[in-house]
Amino acid sequence: MPLTLSLFPKFLKHLRLEELAVTVRQCGFDTVNLVVRNGFWVTPENLTTAAPEFVQAMNQAGIPIRLATAAYEPEELRQNPEPLRVLADAGIEAVRIGYFPLPKQPGLLAYQSAGETLAVLSNLARDAGIRILYQLHHRKLLNASTAILLAQSLAKQPVDAEWLQYMVDPGNQFHEGREDIGVSIGNLGKQLGAIGVKDLQPVRTADGTWQFPWAPLQAGLLDWQAIVNALPSSPSLFAVFMPFYHQHDPDTLIQNLTHEVRYFRDILNPPTS
Repeated sequence: MPLTLSLFPKFLKHLRLEELAVTVRQCGFDTVNLVVRNGFWVTPENLTTAAPEFVQAMNQAGIPIRLATAAYEPEELRQNPEPLRVLADAGIEAVRIGYFPLPKQPGLLAYQSAGETLAVLSNLARDAGIRILYQLHHRKLLNASTAILLAQSLAKQPVDAEWLQYMVDPGNQFHEGREDIGVSIGNLGKQLGAIGVKDLQPVRTADGTWQFPWAPLQAGLLDWQAIVNALPSSPSLFAVFMPFYHQHDPDTLIQNLTHEVRYFRDILNPPTS
């Protein structure tokens, strides 16, 4: 299956760029997300200069950069789309943006407003030449594919499906917005642009309640074979790994992440006996 495996290096920001490149190759990824956040290699303040420098450094290490993760919220980009142009000029194909927060009074008007903003963003993305990816996320307004369908159906303008796409996240959606992965993918159709790869492991606490900390796929709860089977075959589809386990132990994180990538690739392409 033509699926690009990319690393979201949230807990590896302490690494120098050359060390990050070594880690990406060591773990078996195709690429790594260019992260635009304070405290990372690229920040909103230094975006214009640091984004092309990051891309160049990774290219020189043999790692082509195709995807960015940026904290810009939808309304922020609607008012100022310049970051889209900067990332596109740096050679980035797609950017996963921030979220619509839960409103104080959720209702149809909130979904209509989100749909209108998504339609505008799709046009801005087309003008800049970079796809926008919006991630389904718990405790946010758009937490499931049905919420996406509602928002887009209420908008007065259509969303350009080529330039505004969505990222399903089965691990995240387990907490809220959970739905059959086949339903999610079917609802999004050609607007599916990425899948978030992270899992969780149920733990019974001493007081009898359940918690669901993040865990590598090979130790997790979700059926990744079924998830992979539901994915369409598309060369533009990203699988974004989000290793949120062992946050304070980078060596153990990298060790588990290497096994996790191998486990996922074996699902994609089962080894022959």
